Amino acid sequence: MKFSDNFKEAVQDYLWLLNKNYPQKKVLTLVGDRYRLLKTERSILYRGISPTTEAAKHQKKLRKLKEKPAETLHVDMLNVLITVVSYLAGKPVFICSDGWLRDAAEMHAGIIAPHLLEKGIDLLLNFALDKTEVKSVWYIDQKAEAGKEALQFLENKNKDHIQVYATESADHILKKVEEGALATSDTQLLAKSPCPVIDLPRELLEDYYSPDFIDLRHFV
Repeated sequence: MKFSDNFKEAVQDYLWLLNKNYPQKKVLTLVGDRYRLLKTERSILYRGISPTTEAAKHQKKLRKLKEKPAETLHVDMLNVLITVVSYLAGKPVFICSDGWLRDAAEMHAGIIAPHLLEKGIDLLLNFALDKTEVKSVWYIDQKAEAGKEALQFLENKNKDHIQVYATESADHILKKVEEGALATSDTQLLAKSPCPVIDLPRELLEDYYSPDFIDLRHFV
């Protein structure tokens, strides 16, 4: 995507204020209004730029699947799926200041177009079955519309070493996981989990496609 001419200045001001511990939402409004940022640009700031010390902590937890950091991979399924689907839909997907791939689609686990949902799940299934040797547990929020559809779609699929777990809240369960590795870009989980974390959407998309992701680290 093409950014506003002053987007880089906005990123730098936004990060400077975050590093001074100003409230994130107020900083977003202040900087967004100051530079007249578009809605998508504001979303990219909010999801893409973390305080410097927080970003460094997140990066220390990042592992690659090929490193085999654990025997079991606990997957925050809708978090992962939405980023993959956002890329398939041509929505902004970018590498954040903490090194993680995130999106600005703001789907929030709502309704996803059926063809994109199916393609995203098929990609994840194929990647998990063909590219990983570890056991995977996929936690899916069954109350979310996208979660219901994903669970239904997965019923008759070959899942081999994948266990699908319908839950009221994937975050609630994943916060309690103390062994294995996680696959998520959720900042609260990154901050609180003692486990190594995999950037599953980025590894999948880089394996199947040739993405030229926007890297926000070039703006700071």
